[in-house]
Amino acid sequence: MELAPMSLDYTQIFDSWPQPPPHNLQQPPEPSVTALMDSLRRDSKPEFVSRAKRVFLGQDSERERGEALKLLAACCGCDSVGCASAIFNGDIGSVPYINDAAEDTGLSPLHAAAEANAPRCVEMLIKRRARTDMRSKDGRALLPLELSLCSGSMDVTWDPSADSLGDLILLLGDKVKH
Repeated sequence: MELAPMSLDYTQIFDSWPQPPPHNLQQPPEPSVTALMDSLRRDSKPEFVSRAKRVFLGQDSERERGEALKLLAACCGCDSVGCASAIFNGDIGSVPYINDAAEDTGLSPLHAAAEANAPRCVEMLIKRRARTDMRSKDGRALLPLELSLCSGSMDVTWDPSADSLGDLILLLGDKVKH
């Protein structure tokens, strides 16, 4: 059985966020989610923190924690370790639980980072004790390592449901030799 790679659609993640108010002459418009994502992609921590605080302003703590988890997954998908660390430091508000899986994707931050082959975020998450033995809750039930190998952005053809761990070791050994 061949597994299709999953790609995160970041626009869906942020659809539930409040939209900026309409333009008026007395107050400049609030920054948009697009601007927030742009600061995330550039890993511009100060700009990201400023924009994220405006998006999260006024939410209850449980909803804020869920939104912070979605935002953390987006950081991990872009390997924006500076922005991700700002979330863990509480710079934008509630700090998500590192091993929670987002309800809409079924992925933990480590799963998102592994699937995106984001080495800096993977390293940061593991140092913060993210569980490497936790399976995704998206119907595929894969470990972060399996997601990384199946994502298609790494040049390794390995199917966890058909190939053995020995096959994986041989494939990776061949990569090191070349």
